[in-house]
Amino acid sequence: RRRHRAGAMADTASEEEEEDVVPLTLRDCRPGLWVEVRTHNRHITWRGIISSVEPQREAPVRVKWLGECKGKGWPSDMPDHLFIWKGGEHYIHVESIHNVSDDLFHAARRDRMPTGKLPLKEDTGFYCLSYECDGRCSNSVAPNHYRVPRNEPKPPPKEPKKATTVTKPAKRKHEETKPRSCYVWEPNITADCKPCNTHSPFTYIRSRVFSDYDGPGTYITEPRHVGECHCMFRVRKQLTKLIGPVIKRHSEKLCAYRSLQAGSVNYPLHIVADDGGKGNGIRSIGFIPKGQLVMEYVGEIITSDEAARRETAYADRGLFYLHDIHGKILKHTKEKFALDPTVFGNAARLFNHSCEPNVTTLEVHNERRENDAVTCHAGVKDGDPGDSGWDGSDKLSNLPRVPRIGLFTMRDVQAGEMLSIDYSPGRTGNKLQKVTPCLCGLPTCKKWLF
Repeated sequence: RRRHRAGAMADTASEEEEEDVVPLTLRDCRPGLWVEVRTHNRHITWRGIISSVEPQREAPVRVKWLGECKGKGWPSDMPDHLFIWKGGEHYIHVESIHNVSDDLFHAARRDRMPTGKLPLKEDTGFYCLSYECDGRCSNSVAPNHYRVPRNEPKPPPKEPKKATTVTKPAKRKHEETKPRSCYVWEPNITADCKPCNTHSPFTYIRSRVFSDYDGPGTYITEPRHVGECHCMFRVRKQLTKLIGPVIKRHSEKLCAYRSLQAGSVNYPLHIVADDGGKGNGIRSIGFIPKGQLVMEYVGEIITSDEAARRETAYADRGLFYLHDIHGKILKHTKEKFALDPTVFGNAARLFNHSCEPNVTTLEVHNERRENDAVTCHAGVKDGDPGDSGWDGSDKLSNLPRVPRIGLFTMRDVQAGEMLSIDYSPGRTGNKLQKVTPCLCGLPTCKKWLF
């Protein structure tokens, strides 16, 4: 929520408005929200997106920063209030946050940039400050509802009409249509809607959670740890057996193993609404080579028994997001586990099915520090964790070390291509349960999802 009254701008807030400010709490901060941070100089504001919230830290909110496209290396005619990712992240105190919002920024239109050379890659995304956009990124109404100035040439004067006895129908009033808004779910993932407005609404998370349904419900967020690169032993061998040789050489910036442990999305993607009856889907904005990590499959880690119970209820509603985990489970008994992103998950739950998929899943070793404290939330409702009264003194070593599920490209993916996986890999004909018809429409279609 915004801390100012509607219409108030962060950089020009008056002293009277400051008296009406509502103090923010940690419950107002969640991953994926945009933030504005006021510095000691009231005329300088830092902006970014919340990447994680760790209540056990003194400065619990981790922010990934944006930088304005101004200064050295940028064209002099660069529009104001355009931003790109600067790459830096810091932990900050809640008291320093001036504003939090879902729609503080939107994806800017690149076709209206200066024609000169820009100091960045061609597929780099720009983000526009919504309350300063003034219609620059659309042709009708901007996200802040300002009227858009149209620079269309005036039509030539009409010739006087001749008198006629024919009665003409009344002219219809011109109706302007609102363009689609563009939302940023996390760095490199944009969408036409919010996660709560998809065909199957859910709460967006970027780290997996362990859930316990005894009592009011307890959710424990699994910490992340990024160590050294182990692609050769943990990823490359298994991936080669699965999809064949991978030609693209390994790079430190796009290290699949470290990116998976960090929960990074290295290639820009866009969430769209599919008109073919498939619900929402994921489209690649740029080219993705074969064998590259797209993202991690994130959700609730539950036991296989709990997954079987939920599967019955989900099937009646047409929800098929459960993913069994077959790898070795460390720090635990012989219990089997599954991943469920139906209620809490990330964008990976929106991969549609195809009988000729271009993406596959691979289980990868989960790297972590056993002495890290875990974060527990009790009574979660609509993604808003309540006050559990739990001091976070428990250790990560008490939780099972469940392998991570990575989504990798099986072949080269072209820009604009929809990403898809096979919901029933290796099963055809009589091996399928014939539960839900397949809509991929390919010549090799199996006709059924399961």
